[in-house]
Amino acid sequence: MKEKAKAWAPIHATLFFAVPEKKEDWLEMGSIGGGINFELGMETIVKRSDKTSVFFNGKEIDGKVSLKALEELKTAHELPDDPLKIMHFSEIPIGHGLSTSGAGAIGTIMATNELFDLQLSYTAMLQVAHIADAKCQTGLGSVLGQSVQGIELRIKQGAPGIGKVKPFYDNQEIAIIPIAPLSTSDVLVSEKQMQKVTAAGMEIVEKLKNKKSINAREIIANGKKFMLNCGLATERILSLIDELNRIGEKSATMAMIGETLIVVPENKEKLEQWVKEKGYKIFFTNPSKRPASIIRQ
Repeated sequence: MKEKAKAWAPIHATLFFAVPEKKEDWLEMGSIGGGINFELGMETIVKRSDKTSVFFNGKEIDGKVSLKALEELKTAHELPDDPLKIMHFSEIPIGHGLSTSGAGAIGTIMATNELFDLQLSYTAMLQVAHIADAKCQTGLGSVLGQSVQGIELRIKQGAPGIGKVKPFYDNQEIAIIPIAPLSTSDVLVSEKQMQKVTAAGMEIVEKLKNKKSINAREIIANGKKFMLNCGLATERILSLIDELNRIGEKSATMAMIGETLIVVPENKEKLEQWVKEKGYKIFFTNPSKRPASIIRQ
C-alpha cells in the first residue's frame, strides 16, 4: 500500500474570458477565453495521515478547493474515507489570478488517484477538479485551460471532455509579476459587470477561434485589449502598465483575475531593475511543454 503520491500541474493565467451561458450542470458550466500555462507550476503531495489537512509551502491553510476536490472525488468515485495530508508547493503566491486553486485541485485529484490506485482517466480526474474549482467560485475555465500545454484558447464552455480548448506553443520567455491578491468571487458579483466582461471576451474568442497559430505576444495583446474594455483592471495595474510602456515594455497585460502583470520582456535587465525599484518579485518562465502529471518517486 502506497503511503504518498506526488503530482505536478501548471500555473496558468487567463488573459480574457466570457461566460456565454449559465448552466445548471457543473460539467457544462464554464468560461471560454484564452491564456497561458506556465512551466513554473505547482507540486502536490498527498499522504496518509491521522487527520485531513492542507498545507501551502509548509504552512497550513484552509485549502477549500483542495478539500472540495477530495469531497467531489469521494462522491463520484467511491474514494476511501481515509484522512489525508495535502501539501502544495509553488514559488507563485496564492490568490493572484494564476490558477493556483485549479493547479491545487488537479494535483490533489491526480495524487489521490495514484495513492489509492483508482485508475481514473486524465479527463475524469480533471472533471472532478473543474467541479471543485467552479463550486468554490475560484475558477470557471481554469481547469479546462490547464488541461493542455502552452498557450490555450477555450472555444466551448464546460469541463475537460465537454468544453473545447485549442493548444498552441511558443517558446517565448515570459515574466510574471505578482502585485497583490484579488478575490475572483468578490469581483464577479455584478450581473452588469459580467455582461460587459462577456461581451468583451466573446468578441476576442470569435476573432481568434479559427487561427492556426497564436504566439505569446498575440495572446497578451488580446489580453490587454480585453483588460481595457471589460472594466476589471484596477487603477494600480493601469498605472503600472503605463509605466512599463514608458520604459519600452509594451507587451504587458493583467492576469484574470488578480493584480498580476504578465509581460513578454523587451529588455530583461531593465525590467528586473524596474521591478526591484518597485519592491515586487519577478518570475521568468516559459509556456509549458507538458500536461499535468504524476511525479514518480
